[in-house]
Amino acid sequence: RLYCVGARDNIGPIWTSENKLECSDRPTILLLGYAGSPQSHLQKFEKMYDKLGYNSVSYILPCQHLYQYDSTQIKECTKKVLEALNNTGTRHVVPHVFSNNGMKVYQHLYYLIQEDQKKK
Repeated sequence: RLYCVGARDNIGPIWTSENKLECSDRPTILLLGYAGSPQSHLQKFEKMYDKLGYNSVSYILPCQHLYQYDSTQIKECTKKVLEALNNTGTRHVVPHVFSNNGMKVYQHLYYLIQEDQKKK
């Protein structure tokens, strides 16, 4: 099942796929798409991971943020991705990153997690 947790706005949609086989010890797959990729490209990988028994969270950073290198907006987008991951209840995440666009989100996600751990 796919659930859209974001709207088409400056952040873009974030969607999750929940596998019917509930396994709390399995990691959630984080799919981060390339610039301009349609959701259908990531959904192919979601289906593959679903068949293997994994839940997933998917996101494609809107192109304008990458091309204008709007780091403030990229950070806001990444906070929403982290929020979606936290909402899955998973403790383990495996990133599957496509191209520079996905890597930029992953980079900001890494920094957000590091900042959060320093506060604790």
